[in-house]
Amino acid sequence: MTDQLSTIHQLLESTDTQYRVFDMGRRVQKISQDDFRAFENATVPYPYPLKKKAWFAILFWDKKRSEQQFLWFLNFELDEQGKLIQAVRNHFIHMVIEVLGTDLTEGNDDQDKLDNNPYTFKPDQNKLAILNAQIKSQMKQNASIYYEHAQNYLRGLLGWQDWQSVGVQGLGDFVTRLDSDDNLASLLKALPNLPQEVEMPLLSLLEHISIPTQLTETLYDKALHALKNNDQPALINCLRAISNSKAIKIRQKLLTEILASDLATDQQVLLVITGRCWLDLQDDTLRHQFLESLASASPDQVLFQGIVADLVAIPAIRSQLLQSFRNPERSATLATAIGHLFSQ
Repeated sequence: MTDQLSTIHQLLESTDTQYRVFDMGRRVQKISQDDFRAFENATVPYPYPLKKKAWFAILFWDKKRSEQQFLWFLNFELDEQGKLIQAVRNHFIHMVIEVLGTDLTEGNDDQDKLDNNPYTFKPDQNKLAILNAQIKSQMKQNASIYYEHAQNYLRGLLGWQDWQSVGVQGLGDFVTRLDSDDNLASLLKALPNLPQEVEMPLLSLLEHISIPTQLTETLYDKALHALKNNDQPALINCLRAISNSKAIKIRQKLLTEILASDLATDQQVLLVITGRCWLDLQDDTLRHQFLESLASASPDQVLFQGIVADLVAIPAIRSQLLQSFRNPERSATLATAIGHLFSQ
């Protein structure tokens, strides 16, 4: 039987195991089982590559014991087309079967033995918090024990300076449940009062959530204020927070403002646009503005080459990016940067 288990999804589906897959690279988001199977079969590239790797989490459980769940955090190298290098995955499967056998939910004590291999990683605190919150929400489970305290704080019931006891997990549960318990209304009232120690992690958690228009508008105004005052850290926090917003036109309006400002060539701002707002670069005008700013910000070509290599690996924007390289209206600076890119 083990000879027939050539993919992770086959291994998971060979017993009474259910599973879900989440991207853990650019943002925490669910990947459909159909898309994951296609990726494993190397028929499509990984949808959200980062640093030439696929970074994802697999949540799985026995159908008969759904309360006992397991998580694998895996990173696999990709080939030049962004597709899975199957030998890497095959090696991991061999290690799994060697340690756990084919029944992945038995021998619970052996799960830890898989931690010491080249394909596992530990996400940062924010991604762990938002993943845990998303899992509990999607599985119709209660939020963590930290949720109520964070909720009371953001309702203004504890005093804004009493932030030390507010945990990242509680904030993750809160933003994941913006459409419940009047949380959106509480957040809108709280935003002008939050100390930086709470605002910064809160806004970074929002990048994993498809936030509603009303909140996007509030954060857009906040971002414009930061832009006017040349406040790069505040601008970056707001841009991250609205990077996955449903209000696409508002976000793209902000990006247009940024790329026409003095911060257009700020390296950290450009990196945030690359890492969080990559889909907005499907817009021809924004993409051209972005590439012009990137070329101007990178006279030594290092930043330009690194960011272009990262973006061109993303299937959703690869063709548009290559098209921009042939844009006859590009500046001499951009033309030089592109020429240097292809001369390597």
